[in-house]
Amino acid sequence: MKRNIHGVSIPNRKKKRRKKIATLTYILTGTVPSKKNEQAAWVNRGPAFKRYATIIKSKGSLSREDFVSIVSELRPYIRPGENFKKWHVEAKASIQAQQKKIYKSLVDRGIVIEFPASNVSIRIYHYWKDDLIRDNSNKAETIHDLMVDCGILAGDNWQVLTPNEADADLYKGEIVDHITEISLTVYEPTPENVTRIYKEDRIK
Repeated sequence: MKRNIHGVSIPNRKKKRRKKIATLTYILTGTVPSKKNEQAAWVNRGPAFKRYATIIKSKGSLSREDFVSIVSELRPYIRPGENFKKWHVEAKASIQAQQKKIYKSLVDRGIVIEFPASNVSIRIYHYWKDDLIRDNSNKAETIHDLMVDCGILAGDNWQVLTPNEADADLYKGEIVDHITEISLTVYEPTPENVTRIYKEDRIK
């Protein structure tokens, strides 16, 4: 039976029926950066330099119109800061090393999982060593992107990753550094699931 909340008719939530294959656990130590807080503005100057060199070579000097055309070639964009990139490289190496051990363990137990996994739920739990204010959702986005880049997840869209949870608590005096535990529960992919994920026209 549909519900009506604040004048909006809402259908009943669908219940997922999935066959669990295994739950895989990964560990990160230290601070997990928030990707959006570590971004920096940059300008792609390559096309502008190329235009400048072409004009100078042909004319020997720049007119006002030439200068305007060169400036129009500048392409501003946002990219991760250097600290974030350094963290990502180190975290990726750690997760991939853990993945090798996990994969071997799965093979030894006769469990077959095709990576990147396309039908997954994730639970992230942070053990904080201090009581500073931190944003779980931003850090979860960082971890989702990391797992995709490591080839463990097929994507971080809702068709692949659902549900996704993030929680944390204070462990001051019990640990010497922050610990992040990432638990991925992998389910058998369904034909519908795989089709929805890999059709490029469905990715928005």
